[in-house]
Amino acid sequence: MRTGSLLIVMALVSYSMVQADEGEVERSAVCDLNKSANIVIELMRAGDLGSILEEHTPEQLDVLIKNFSPVLMAFEAEVLSCTLPVLLYFYRTTDAHRAVTDAFIAALASQYSDRAKIVAIDAELFFSLAQAVDVQETPAFGMCRERRIEISVVGNDNVGQVAKLVE
Repeated sequence: MRTGSLLIVMALVSYSMVQADEGEVERSAVCDLNKSANIVIELMRAGDLGSILEEHTPEQLDVLIKNFSPVLMAFEAEVLSCTLPVLLYFYRTTDAHRAVTDAFIAALASQYSDRAKIVAIDAELFFSLAQAVDVQETPAFGMCRERRIEISVVGNDNVGQVAKLVE
C-alpha cells in the first residue's frame, strides 16, 4: 500500500471517528487519543474497519491491520493528517496540577479552535508514543506542523507559554 493510500485510509478513519462522536450531547474541544484509539479497536474487533473504506481489496485491509497498531492509526488520523497545526498535550493521570492544566487546555481549545487542534495524550497509557517523541516529564506540550513534531514546553511552571505555541 502506498503512502498516499495510507493517508486516504487515515482520513477515512478520522471521518468515522467524527461520525461516532456525533451522538454525544456535548463534544469536547480537546481530542482524547485514547478515545480515538478505542474507536479504531472497536472497528477492528467488529470486522468493520473495511466498512469505512469506499474501495479496498482484502490485501490492502490486511496490510493496514497487520502493519499499523490502533494507536498509530488513531494518531495518524488525529494528528499527522490534520491540516491545522496540532498542539500535543502529554499528561499523566498522577500530575499534581492536572485539573488546572486540563481547564487551561480546554479554554485554549475553545479560543483557538479555528487555528489549531489540541490532542491530549496520556503519557503512561501511550508510553511508546511518548518515548518516541522524547517526553521525559509531564505536562509536556509540542506542536505538530506539516507532519513534524516538536516538544517545546515542559513542566507545570511553563504552562503559561503554551498559548505562544498556538499563536
